[in-house]
Order: sequence, then structure tokens, then C-alpha cells
Amino acid sequence: MLRIPESSVYTLYARTLFDGELYTVSIVVDGDYVKRLCIGTSCREGEAIDLVRPGVVLLPGAIDMHVHLRGLELNYKEDEESGTKAAAAGGVVLVVDMPNTVPRINSVEALRAKLHSLATRSYVDFGVYVGFTPHVDELRAMLSVGDVLGMKLYPEDLPRLTDSQIDAVARAGKLLIVHCEHPNLIREGCPAGKRALCRPIDAELRCIEEYHTRFSTARTHITHITSPQLLRLARRRGFTTDTCPHYVLLSSDDERRLGCLAKVNPPLRPRCFVEELLRLLAMGFVDAWVTDHAPHTLEEKSLPFEECPSGIAGLETSLRILLTLLNKGVVTLRTVARLINKSPRNILGLESYACTYRGCVASLTVVDLKREGVVDPNRFFSKAKLSPFQGLRYKGEPIATIVHGNFVYVEGEIVSKPIGKGVGVYARKHSES
Repeated sequence: MLRIPESSVYTLYARTLFDGELYTVSIVVDGDYVKRLCIGTSCREGEAIDLVRPGVVLLPGAIDMHVHLRGLELNYKEDEESGTKAAAAGGVVLVVDMPNTVPRINSVEALRAKLHSLATRSYVDFGVYVGFTPHVDELRAMLSVGDVLGMKLYPEDLPRLTDSQIDAVARAGKLLIVHCEHPNLIREGCPAGKRALCRPIDAELRCIEEYHTRFSTARTHITHITSPQLLRLARRRGFTTDTCPHYVLLSSDDERRLGCLAKVNPPLRPRCFVEELLRLLAMGFVDAWVTDHAPHTLEEKSLPFEECPSGIAGLETSLRILLTLLNKGVVTLRTVARLINKSPRNILGLESYACTYRGCVASLTVVDLKREGVVDPNRFFSKAKLSPFQGLRYKGEPIATIVHGNFVYVEGEIVSKPIGKGVGVYARKHSES
């Protein structure tokens, strides 16, 4: 097991990416922040933690900008404690939580309750998105909170959306993150393997065009891209994008085979689209890699296909899958770092968070590129002990997760108390420095 430093000042010796190449470096951590970065092992303060070993690489911490931690009245599915433990076990140092819990996070009161729950129970750092509200003053008040990184829009929000809400997001400098399916073109009731007919690609394409035509003032991010057509159109319209492991590995054939385990919104697409989307990901056309971690109970996922809820738990498989793609030669290590860290930081406006340079928040992910395993949902920290990737052999996994200088996860164990902070505290400290 890796040694854990006993003080808040320590030095990591590790191989890490520097200007796109792997170098052995010394990273001095002082409290929450990186104090110094030296090439080689030439500098040291406090304890020395030597991570220079075959296959081990230190990466800027993984950021997951699309997570459903549930909690509040949905804590039987997942809560802030179990969800952020799962994040740490997946190498994730920062999650951005979605607003569609119960109660929905579309009021100052609900936001306050959610942030309190996160602040007292989270093992990794966090931000939140707020949901749509027709009350613009309420929206402005929520967007003024430092831990709020944007507003999430769902298909049902599109007909009610006005320029006033978009203007509030734009003026706050926050992100508009969109689940892009046009509500007039989607329906339910299709059997397993056929949901792509009920929620067709045309619904996503039309949604993109409507946002581009009607609402172009706010920074817009299209989440969980499912097809190459959607990706190309989003890029042409100037939107940033992300996709999930299931959209580049699983197809509508897997939906037919796995049933509710593979039921997600938007749905899985035909194999030819999946393969092309993976090719475009490898070429660098996708900005970020997210989980859309959306846990449900085994009882809910055991319902008939038309009745079971959409969503899968992905926090503990996502990085392992991406590192497997790296080991297969599909993506490069530089692409991995961009997908999990550099692009999400830039999109969210967190340039000084989770990087290895002086003054950055010392949130880091240590991976072993040689370590192999098999996905076993029974070992998840998440309450959702089920996955469409059950039995998948992977190569490469996170072995330590460091959150603002604190070792939280080390080789299969949570080794910390809940120490997660809202991202607003870092923005305030950065502005004061």
C-alpha cells in the first residue's frame, strides 16, 4: 500500500505529463496547494512520497462534470457520502452535481440544503448546477453562489425557456449545460434495443439548432453526446461537448441484451455510430469524458423495461475504461489528461484547480497503467451495485486520489474523513491572492 504523508507539507516524486511528455518530477504540496514543481527529484520539503515505479503515473485530478449524487429525498438510491466515495475510488477529485433530485435544485432554499449536505458529507470537492426556474430573480440569486457552476437544462425545459434565463446565466459568467433532445420528437414505450427509434438522433440535432438559433449568448455545453452527427453539429455551432463510456462502447444491441442495465437517456445508438464516435473521440473532437453517474436501486432496475428508470452508475468504472482504451492504443495519455482534466477545467472556469503547477489546488490522481482487474459491482462504494460493464476486463486503474492535498483513496480503501470543499472557496482565495 502507498505510504500516506503524516503532515500537510510533503513532496511527491512521480512521473507526470509536462508539456505533453512524461517526466520524473518533484511536486511540493503545502496544505491545499502545489507550492513547487521541479524537474527530477531535486527539491524536497517535508516527507518524500516516492511514486516512481513501473506503470505508475501522476495525473492532474480527474474532474467529472456530470454526476447525479441523488441525496436529499432520493438518498435511498445514492447520497453525498456514498457517491463521493465512489468518485474517489474512480480517481475523481471533483464532481459537479446535477439538480434533478427531490426536491429539485431550482430555488435558493433547495440549493442551500443541497450545499449543506455536500459540505458535511463529501469526500471529494464539488460544484453544482441549478435547475430551470421561471423566476429570474431566484435564478440570479442561485447563480451568484460560488459553488454554482451553471444551469442544467432538460428536454422539458426547452419550451419554457426565455431570453431572460439565458441572459442571467450569461451575465453570471456561468455555464449552460444542456441535455439536448427536442421534446416534440421523443416518446416512451419502445422495447429494449429499439429506444433509439423512440428518441432518435433527429431529436438531438433539432435541439442543437434551436439552441443555436434562439439562445446564443451564454456559454453552452452539450452533454452526453451519443452520435458522430450530433458531435459534428455541436462543434460547428461553437458548443463544447462531452460523452460517456457507454456511448463509445455499448450499442442498441447491448440494450437489447442487457435490458434495464443499459437503459439510459439519451439512448444507446447503433453499433456503426458507436464505433465512429469512438474514432472521433480518439482524434480529439470530444472535449470532456464524463460518467452521467445516475444510480438506481436493484429493485428499480429489475422492473419491466418500459417501467424501469434510465441511468447507470459509472463513477467507479469510467477512468478504468478510459485507461483500458489507452492501453489498447485507442487514445494517448495526453488525450486522457485533456478529457478528464484540462478541458473540464477550462469549460467550468477552474483554471487553477487540479493541476501540477505552482499555486494550483493540489487535487491529483495517481494511476497504475499496468494493473488489471475485472469490473465487479458488488465491490462498488456506490449504493448502486450494478453495471452494464460487469465482468469487463480492464487494464489501468486509479490507485490513489488526492483531494486538495489530502489522500482520500488509496488502493481500494477510503483513508480520509469527508474533507470535500465547494469550488467557490478556491475561486475566492484565487481572487484574493
